[in-house]
Amino acid sequence: MNIDLNNLPDEVLFYSNEQFYNFIEQCLGHDEMELIKLQSIKNIRTLINVPDVLGVLNIKCKELVELKNRICFTNEDSHQFIVKPGIKAGIDDMVEVLKDKNHRYIKRTKGSKSSSLSTKTSYSQLNASVSNTPSLNSTGSTSTATLSITTSPNVMSIKDYVNVIYDSIEKFCANTFKNVILKNDIDYFIQLTPSHTYVDGYIKCSCNSRIKMIFRTNTNSYRLASYFKHIKRSRCRMMKKKQEQSNKLPKKNDDVPDNVAQNNDCHNIDNCSASDQEILNDKNDSFDIINNNYATNKSYFPPRKRLSSFSSTSGTRAKKKSILEDVFYVSSIYIFFHYVIPMATLEEELLPILDNVSSYSGDAFYKLVKDYVGIVVGEILEIQCIKNIRILLRIPDVFSFFQMNSKDIISLKQRACIIDDDMSYVIRAGIRSNIEQFIELLKQFHESKSNNSNFPSQTTTSTAIKQSGQCICHKLNMNQENEGFQSKSFINIFIRNILNNMERPSNNYHFDPMVSKFASALSILSGHNAYEFIRLNLPGALPSVTILRNYNQTISLPLHECECRFDSLKSYLDSIDSNYVFVSEDCTSVISSISYDSVNDCFIGFSSRLSNGLRSINQFRTNSYSELEQWFEDFDKSKLINAHLVEPLLTKTSSLVHSRPYIVSAYGTNNKVNSIEIFRKWIHMYNACKSKKINVVGFSSDCDPRYLKAMRLALGFFARVPNIELLAGDANLFNINIPRTWSFFL
Repeated sequence: MNIDLNNLPDEVLFYSNEQFYNFIEQCLGHDEMELIKLQSIKNIRTLINVPDVLGVLNIKCKELVELKNRICFTNEDSHQFIVKPGIKAGIDDMVEVLKDKNHRYIKRTKGSKSSSLSTKTSYSQLNASVSNTPSLNSTGSTSTATLSITTSPNVMSIKDYVNVIYDSIEKFCANTFKNVILKNDIDYFIQLTPSHTYVDGYIKCSCNSRIKMIFRTNTNSYRLASYFKHIKRSRCRMMKKKQEQSNKLPKKNDDVPDNVAQNNDCHNIDNCSASDQEILNDKNDSFDIINNNYATNKSYFPPRKRLSSFSSTSGTRAKKKSILEDVFYVSSIYIFFHYVIPMATLEEELLPILDNVSSYSGDAFYKLVKDYVGIVVGEILEIQCIKNIRILLRIPDVFSFFQMNSKDIISLKQRACIIDDDMSYVIRAGIRSNIEQFIELLKQFHESKSNNSNFPSQTTTSTAIKQSGQCICHKLNMNQENEGFQSKSFINIFIRNILNNMERPSNNYHFDPMVSKFASALSILSGHNAYEFIRLNLPGALPSVTILRNYNQTISLPLHECECRFDSLKSYLDSIDSNYVFVSEDCTSVISSISYDSVNDCFIGFSSRLSNGLRSINQFRTNSYSELEQWFEDFDKSKLINAHLVEPLLTKTSSLVHSRPYIVSAYGTNNKVNSIEIFRKWIHMYNACKSKKINVVGFSSDCDPRYLKAMRLALGFFARVPNIELLAGDANLFNINIPRTWSFFL
């Protein structure tokens, strides 16, 4: 199951313990969940305030060895564990989404007219979030982050920034100029200076011009438009000289070695058909893919300077590398005509399923990539744990992990790269081209979806919609940027549930758990007739009565008469992270009647016997009519219902969870009880809670004289029972250790 992180409900912020771990496992995976669970991160608030979730992997511990082997690569040279890019990007994306969700929740809470406690809670969380913002001076890698305790998850080192800028400039030159590639530290110089809040950057051109790079904090990258404008449109002496030199270079076809050009698997460039040559554009060496009136411009591989032949007598490493570049260049030309142009077919095949691709995760996502892009590409993503599109689009370079010397990637590296004798490698052009165009296609679709615009292949007119006869519910575009709409999460879920069911047959309706919970509450509050009236007039909005009855039986926790539910109380307290409670007790009058409970096979309505202050469970079971008659004569009917409630006390004042009373026990009574029985009942409840590691702070009731006397007996306040030692063997029975921060509790 893959959860849509763009549409998380507010209740996610309240997840804790097992519910929190299940949420992490569904979003990221089992290994990421184990990493978080290992650090005792039990809720969302703790997760978003941890500076570096991966920092624990720096510790040399036997408990971490198995987990490290699953989520890290091992560098054979330095023997370091390097986190797989997919794992790091997935955790970073999750934390970023949750921080934004928490920030918007706090913003809404501050603006609303809430209680003073809620206001303090919001400010506390806001300050905690701000105080834990990672510093930009920390070092780290975006793609293959080497583990370091001081590493910030979203900040790269100066060297990584330089590499990204260099790649961007090289790609721009390849797409814009002919036979011109600019080199760092030769044609331009990158100057980066870390400051207090960002990394200041300049590019000094070899023509002595100095251009400032604008740092974009939202994308953690630089804006290079000013430098691109300088080398493309202004009078740059260096660029003029470069272009003059490129015009004097011989044509590429004259330099291709005969023994390579005559390869059976590669066509000679001189023998290209006219149709192939017409695809090339003379101005910028680009080609156009035309498909269904939708044109996509792709860059042609830039020309490279090569040796005139392979018959060099020198065996140095530099000449080996030049020969490798020759093979790579000719291979790229072959790939251009045999792999890149058929990408139009890949695009045509992917467009119909792009709407559902965002929901693919794990094995389903890997299978999709292997089927449509290539098996090797799918394995490249799988070995890095890049499990879905969100993680893939966050990785700057999916091939950077090949730089490591790890035995885990040797086999894949041999299939994906051309490897020289000195172990230098070049990514095969077909594989690089396929994955780059796949990522570009996903980016275009993601951007068009974010801008509330339809993707080109899905653009249809109203006439076409009418002719197709299909439901247009999926054409409705809910505004994801509307914060006010997102804050009302149930409205969003309810409307989407209706729209989805309108496209299904009536016998195959599906209902979100939140909608089922709403339907259960509506049925209880409004009654059967009102519920049916609403359901019939809103088809697909609410489940039928039969489905609702089954749902209620599934979620309900049956409350049996006289039974004390201490196990379920413990589970409830764990869910809200509390272990201090206050017990209260009171009675209310009811109409006396006897009824039969078919589930438990017993009669309800009699006042059961007392045993050490406790009522007997299921006492009135019989198969004899005469015994039932005898009960009517011997036992009183219950005139009151006595209920024991527990009020949880939250020790964390910054908690977003609201404590609600919990019913521990309820039963009918004739109110014939004395203070000794009440006191013994309290002792039993105290010991039962203590065995579950639940601390009872106190008991409360009304001013009934019997309860007041029981309290005096417990405190020894001018009261004792002659010849009866109620606290025998345990003088500290009602003593507990309260938190030191409870200055109000004396």
